[in-house]
Amino acid sequence: MSHVRHGTLAILATALCLVLLGFRCGEPSTASAPASAPPVARPKPDLRLMLLTDPRGYLEPCGCQQRPLGGVDKLAATVAKARAEGIPLLVLAAGDLTFGTTVHGDDAASARTEELWRAQTLIDSWNSIGMAAVTPGALDFGMGPEAQQELAKRSKFPWLVENLVSKEDGDHGLTKARILQAGPHKVGVFGVIAPSAAIDGALKLDLDIRGIAKRTVTDLRKQGAQLVVALVSGDRRAAREVASAGADFVVMGGLDLEEPLPPSKHHGATLLHAGRQGQRVLTLNLATKGTTPFRDASEWTYQAARAESSKRIKDLEVRIAEWAKDARTKPEDLAEQRSRLAAMKSELSEQAQTSYDGRWLSASIVDLAPEIEGNKQIAARMDAFDKRINQHNREALKDRVPVPAPLGTASYVGSESCKGCHAAAHAWWRGTKHGHAYATLEKVNKEFSLACVGCHVTGYNQPGGSTVTHVEQLKDVGCESCHGPSSLHNADPKKAGLVQRDTNEATCKGCHNLEHSSRFQYDAFHSMLIAPGHGMPVPSSAATK
Repeated sequence: MSHVRHGTLAILATALCLVLLGFRCGEPSTASAPASAPPVARPKPDLRLMLLTDPRGYLEPCGCQQRPLGGVDKLAATVAKARAEGIPLLVLAAGDLTFGTTVHGDDAASARTEELWRAQTLIDSWNSIGMAAVTPGALDFGMGPEAQQELAKRSKFPWLVENLVSKEDGDHGLTKARILQAGPHKVGVFGVIAPSAAIDGALKLDLDIRGIAKRTVTDLRKQGAQLVVALVSGDRRAAREVASAGADFVVMGGLDLEEPLPPSKHHGATLLHAGRQGQRVLTLNLATKGTTPFRDASEWTYQAARAESSKRIKDLEVRIAEWAKDARTKPEDLAEQRSRLAAMKSELSEQAQTSYDGRWLSASIVDLAPEIEGNKQIAARMDAFDKRINQHNREALKDRVPVPAPLGTASYVGSESCKGCHAAAHAWWRGTKHGHAYATLEKVNKEFSLACVGCHVTGYNQPGGSTVTHVEQLKDVGCESCHGPSSLHNADPKKAGLVQRDTNEATCKGCHNLEHSSRFQYDAFHSMLIAPGHGMPVPSSAATK
C-alpha cells in the first residue's frame, strides 16, 4: 500500500480519471444518500462524538487511488475545526487500530519494523489529536504481546476491554470502563472484544458479552454517566448483544466494511459504523437534556430510509406489471396491490425530516478528502516516518539480492532491452503512469517502503527479478510486468511462446485492487493499453506527415 499525501499526486490522479474514464472524481462519498427536500435546520448540539472504526494503522491513503481519502493529518485538522465550535467533544475508536496486516516472507523483519514504526507514529498523532479512548481488535495483537503493550503504554488514552479474563486489571495495557468528562457531561465508555479465531491465544476473553455489558452499563449509570457508549471490536452479533444490555450508543469495529453504515436501532441503542482504514470520521451530534431515549434526527438516516422506500416501490411496480400480464391473476388481487402501491407512494411523498425536540442524535460522515489541508505538525511527523523507514530499509535490506532464475528459464532484463525492436511501444509506455511509477515514490521518500515498492518496479521478489534495494534496470512498471520475463525472447525473438502477448486480469489485479485502485475495471483499463506498436499497427511515415 503506497501512501502519498502530497497534493500534486492527488491532482494528477483526479485528472487521470477525468481524462481517461470520464468519472466525476469530485462526487460525494457513496455513503451519502440521494438528495431530496432540504433538511430541517438543526439546533446547536450540546455534545459531540467523533468516531473511527478499523483505522488499521493507516497514516494516509494510497496515492494511487483516483480520489484518495484519509490521512491522520486531515483527521487532526477536521477534529480541530470541530473543537473550535465550542461544543464538548470526545474522539473514540474501535476495531483494528494500529496494524492492518500480518507480516511474513523473506523481508519479515524489516516489514515488522515498518509496521511498528507506523503504528507508533499513528499513536503519537492520536495523542496530539486528543483521542479519548479506544478498544482494540484482533490485528492489534498480531505482532505479539510486547508490541501491543508498548503501543498501549505509549498512548495517552486508555485501551478499554471489559471482558478480559485476567488476574489483575491492567494486563496487556488494557483497562476497564471509564467515566470521561466532556465539558459538563459525564460519558460512560467501555469496550468489548468478541471472541474469534484471530484473537485466540492472544487474550482470554469472557464469553458472556451481554451479561458483562449489562453490569457495566448499570455501574456506569450509578457513577453518574448521563449516557453510555460501548466500543465493540468483533461482529454485528456482538454489537447487538451489547446494544440489548442498555448502552445508548454502540460503535461497531471489526466489520471489515469500507463504506460506513447509516445509524440503526437495536433494543433502544444506536449502532454506528464509520468505515475502515481511516478514510472517514463519523460525527455524532447530540442533544442530551432530558431522560427520553435518543431519537435519530440524522439527515443520513432519513435519506437512507427514503432510498429504501423508493427501492420497495420500484420492486412492487415491476411485480404488478408482471402480474397484470398473467391471465391467472385475479382482478381483485391486482387492485389490492395497486392500492398498496399508491399508499406507499403517498407515504413517501409525505415523509418529512423529523423535528428536533427532546434528546436527539444526528450522525453524519466526513470524508477526509484531498481538499482538506492537513495539520502541518502531524504531516511533518509522517514525513519523518517515511524518511526513517527509507533509511532503515536501504541499509537493512542492501544484501537482499534477487533469487536467480532457474537454469533454462527466463529472467528479467528491463524495458530498455525491448526498445530496439519495439520503439513505438516503448515510447508510448514511457509516457504512461506505468513508465514513471518509481519516480513517484522517490519524490516522497518511499522507494524503499515495503508497503509501496512492489507495485512500482518490475519482477518484484520474482526469480531473476528485483528486490526492494536491487532494482537496477527494473524501475517502473515495465514491459515485463505484463508480458513476463523476456531474456529468452530477446535471445530468440522469432521463437513463439517465450513471452505473454496479452495480460490477464489476475496479473493487473495484483496491484490494481480495491486498496490501490478503487475504480479499476479490467476491460476499460485494458482497452487503454492499445496503442500504435502496442496492439495497433504503427503508422507509416507517409501517414504521419
